[in-house]
Amino acid sequence: MKKIFVISNTTFSIEKFRSHYLNKLSKNFEILVSTPQKKPKNLLNVKFKSLNSTNLIYEIFNIIYIIKTFKPDKILVYSFQYQLIVSIINIFFKIELISLIAGKGSLFIHSNFKFNLIRKLIIYSIFKISSKIIFINPLDKKFFCTKFKIKKKSYLIFTEGLKISSIVRKKNSSKNFIFFGRLILEKGIYEYIEAAKIIKKNHPNFNFFVSGPISKEKIGQSFIFTKNIKKHLFKNRKTIKYLGFNQDFKKIFRKMDCLISPSYSEGAGTSVMEAMMSGLFIIAYKNNGHQFILKNTNNYICKKNDVNEIVKGILYFTNLKKKFLEKNSILSHKKVKNNYSSEQTYNMVKKIILKKI
Repeated sequence: MKKIFVISNTTFSIEKFRSHYLNKLSKNFEILVSTPQKKPKNLLNVKFKSLNSTNLIYEIFNIIYIIKTFKPDKILVYSFQYQLIVSIINIFFKIELISLIAGKGSLFIHSNFKFNLIRKLIIYSIFKISSKIIFINPLDKKFFCTKFKIKKKSYLIFTEGLKISSIVRKKNSSKNFIFFGRLILEKGIYEYIEAAKIIKKNHPNFNFFVSGPISKEKIGQSFIFTKNIKKHLFKNRKTIKYLGFNQDFKKIFRKMDCLISPSYSEGAGTSVMEAMMSGLFIIAYKNNGHQFILKNTNNYICKKNDVNEIVKGILYFTNLKKKFLEKNSILSHKKVKNNYSSEQTYNMVKKIILKKI
């Protein structure tokens, strides 16, 4: 049986986004997953070995040791940081390297000459050594293929998929809003809070909630780590209610009416797909992932990525008629069900992995 070594920057990302199709792939391959943290809870027949360090040098030696002992036929890597590390290591091993690009990430937030040059060198190095590069939306694929001329080794899957459940039939009160995601600057948490403060002045009966991981081990690599987010949430506790971190979106979304996702960059946006599947209306920043997922639905994509546009989106949503919202929730659920299921992702990834170079 062929062996695949999988590397991710957090245990959380394996549990939340990838275990469902990695477990299916373990029927065809012997898979070993590594992250810097503890073993993901929902891995079945997939093996695990922790990189067990916050020291990057030690992690590099651990990766080399695992490659030598496990002897994988293929290496599948998530996150730019580990893709760069493995690209350099793989100069000596020459194993088939598959890089999955889950959005542009924080590398593309800032723009100046020095940073642009460093960013270009990092991505060029990753793409040069990678045998296959997987994107999870067509707009990202087009962007990177145009800039780095990698069309021949690039592949597309339609999101990383999720387990499909039936739509929740619930009464929409049009007043419960939720931010559901990692609490970092790149996900737009500060913009969400500022928009809530503006809305609450004229609509004190509207409720704004936040749910998501705040610990660094779950947040993973972030170009700008939000050090003071706990203080900021506490300071605005009269405006925002923090619900803690709960991976079970069904429990939280059952009481919500609208998801607000002011994320600067998304490969797809799992929380958006989960909200679509749960009958929520979506207000989202314009990025490649959101444009792909929300296309041909009647959800709200901001024309500009700023606080005022979120406020406009909230006011637009509260004036929508019940029948319109019901039709849109059915349309959104149907799109997720027909295009982004776990089974579809598994079949796409399996086909790419099995395809000869």
